[in-house]
Amino acid sequence: MSVRAVGRSPLGWTMAVFFATQSMQAYAVFGWLPQIFRDAGYSAQTAGLLLGLTTAVSIPVSFVLPGLVVRVASPASLILSLCACYLAGYVGLIIVPYDGALVWSLLIGLGTGLFPLALALIGLRARTSDGTAALSGFTQSVGYLLAAIGPFMMGALYDVTGGWTVSLPVLVVFLVPMAVAGVLASRPRYVEDELVAAH
Repeated sequence: MSVRAVGRSPLGWTMAVFFATQSMQAYAVFGWLPQIFRDAGYSAQTAGLLLGLTTAVSIPVSFVLPGLVVRVASPASLILSLCACYLAGYVGLIIVPYDGALVWSLLIGLGTGLFPLALALIGLRARTSDGTAALSGFTQSVGYLLAAIGPFMMGALYDVTGGWTVSLPVLVVFLVPMAVAGVLASRPRYVEDELVAAH
């Protein structure tokens, strides 16, 4: 099975969209969260510490989630829960960025757990090692290409508007296709089966 063949699979594109949107969120967060906190009134040192907290939360989550994904009947509930963490963190940054900074950092750190979850899901959506390799190659190639738009988009919107009142709501909007694609990718189906059915 080739990476190109996966492009004929609906599952391949679903996984690519899920991977792209979750990576875009993570890139935007790690690239711009310190500046968001600086603009909210924190010093550069404190803003860096808050980003460090976000990163620190994501590390243990990255170890725990792949094991959970394998054990649960459907990862959809995990995906939606992490999307909700992102949502709560972003809404908090929009409404009370200074007073709730610690909580928003924690919630967004939990949301970044979607990255290891997406990687684990790739292995669950293929029957063979060849299928896993091809699905992974397609998912990550397309996903990272699209995800690279995130930080540039945030920066461009910041330059145009002079703040985060547009950038953060845009990230909230992108949570929708991420959640939808994640739920669809959670359904028990396999890329090999779709490609056989397509012939």
